[in-house]
Amino acid sequence: MRRPIPENGFENNILVPTLSPKIKNMLDKAMEFMSNTKDHSHGMEHLNHLLRNANRFFKATGDIFDIDKEILLLALYWHDVWKSQNRPAPRNYLFQQLYEGWGSMFMFKKYAKVVGLPPRMIRAVSYAIRKHSAVQIRPAKTLEAQLLWDMDMLDLWNVQRVQSVFRNLKWTNIPIFDSYILYMKKVGVHFNFEWTKNEVKKRKPFFFEAMSQFRESLVNGNKKPETFLAQPKAISANLYNFRSRQSVPNLDDKS
Repeated sequence: MRRPIPENGFENNILVPTLSPKIKNMLDKAMEFMSNTKDHSHGMEHLNHLLRNANRFFKATGDIFDIDKEILLLALYWHDVWKSQNRPAPRNYLFQQLYEGWGSMFMFKKYAKVVGLPPRMIRAVSYAIRKHSAVQIRPAKTLEAQLLWDMDMLDLWNVQRVQSVFRNLKWTNIPIFDSYILYMKKVGVHFNFEWTKNEVKKRKPFFFEAMSQFRESLVNGNKKPETFLAQPKAISANLYNFRSRQSVPNLDDKS
């Protein structure tokens, strides 16, 4: 049973205070997908984290960067819609990491063309969405794509999100957890903006302290017996590090 679409409560007021009808329609469609996610770590909570951090970024930096906020907002909403509609499992792990950006990009393009977004906007948003995937050969070139990457990767340092992922594993897999923490300590992920780098520096001490305590609860079996695949993006992202150092139509109208 599909859940109803919530009222637009995401924190987009700083990004785009006044939305055009076409963009509003696109955001509502993305919310429909994200509110009915099949992937616990890629739903509305994750999206809300990104929007909240993007607002904080602009509060801190002002207009230093020439970032198109409409393009960024659309990219933030749509970057994980494909993952939200595909339940994670060990058998599709590699495919999801390779295809997630393309999958969300194709979904965005489909609905953007129905709504009638300008071609320039469709191209820019599509590029940002495609470049947010963990597996990349070349780094993102546009500021919107770079900031989407930073906001997405910053959520890897979200204690509650990481704990939720591992708490809901079908089995207590301590080696996977230890590998994740070791990677975050030794390698981490690439960031494009100084604000994000500084934010990670502030989060690190609390994050690792919380993870140490959480590891004890995993060892003691204090978790829910639900099936869920571990969040893979941090480990997959090392590939990126090494290689980069009018009227509005109904979106469901298929005619």
